[in-house]
Amino acid sequence: MKNSGSCSLLRVKSVLLVSLFVVSTGIVGLTFVYPPLDDLWVENPFWNGLSKVYSRLDPVRLEDLASLEMVVPVPSDATVLMLGPSKPFTSEEVEVVKEFLSRGGTVVLADEFGTGNSLLEGLGMDIRFSGLLLLDPLFKDRNSKMPRILNIKSSEYTEGVDELVLNYPTVLNNTEGAEVLAWATAFSYLSEVPGPPGDDSATGPFPVVALVEFGAGRLLLVADSSIFINSVLDRGDNMAFLRSSSRGIVFIDEAHSIPSRLTMVKAFLVQVHSVLGLTEIKYGLTLSSLLVIAKINWGIEEGDKEEDEVEAVMRRHPEWDRGLLEELYEDRRRARGDR
Repeated sequence: MKNSGSCSLLRVKSVLLVSLFVVSTGIVGLTFVYPPLDDLWVENPFWNGLSKVYSRLDPVRLEDLASLEMVVPVPSDATVLMLGPSKPFTSEEVEVVKEFLSRGGTVVLADEFGTGNSLLEGLGMDIRFSGLLLLDPLFKDRNSKMPRILNIKSSEYTEGVDELVLNYPTVLNNTEGAEVLAWATAFSYLSEVPGPPGDDSATGPFPVVALVEFGAGRLLLVADSSIFINSVLDRGDNMAFLRSSSRGIVFIDEAHSIPSRLTMVKAFLVQVHSVLGLTEIKYGLTLSSLLVIAKINWGIEEGDKEEDEVEAVMRRHPEWDRGLLEELYEDRRRARGDR
């Protein structure tokens, strides 16, 4: 029966559309509410995130470092946190940081892999992040990869800080001309990979925090970005160190982080959500959805109606040819312009 087949096809299509809508809505909803897992990301509430930094300092997030010139009219009352940069600094970004420092701003650059060296080189400084792993088998927290830093120099950036706990840190090289504020112990050593020291392993003490003056501003270098992640921030006096080194309005650089696909999708959904929140679009989409549903239901009802008519005629005249009758109704539908 053709009408019956058309009606069944419409039902199948409507069920598929509704199922697809429900599944898609569920996936989008989960993606929207599930927190990101990116290392050193302010919205990540897990062990490797910076949600504690975000909740306690409420920093302004910088997605483009060039915007620093527009949002900071008085650099002397502002601090920019650059925590674990994953992308090198371009020459244009170096100029922005140089101008910010020259006018009295403070930059906290925390790194252990050496990506931040591109900024130091652009600023014309000799100091560098080593990139080698610092271990301490004696003065440690959980293990030798989490050395305790006990040699802390008193300064305005280390107020209330007697001990720092690092996590897979490195050290600073070429610190001549810089003010070293924290040293690893004499029992510490450097290695390319975790393990016991070799015969040629360099031993401590090593500088891990240093302050460099640049123009009217200051650059605070920390040889470990993980010191501020959620699982380490409350160890030792790390939180006090974060607060004492973050002065005035605090900004956090996100321009040098590489977001995961989940984080990029979430950012896209946030933008879509803000657009869909507009009254005109919201009501327009609702009306369109209702019209589509009404059209599907109307098609099914029309099919049911014609099927009922065929059945009614066949009950009155069972001797008639059902196939011929269905073809007549199909011709009538086509004549009306129905599909």
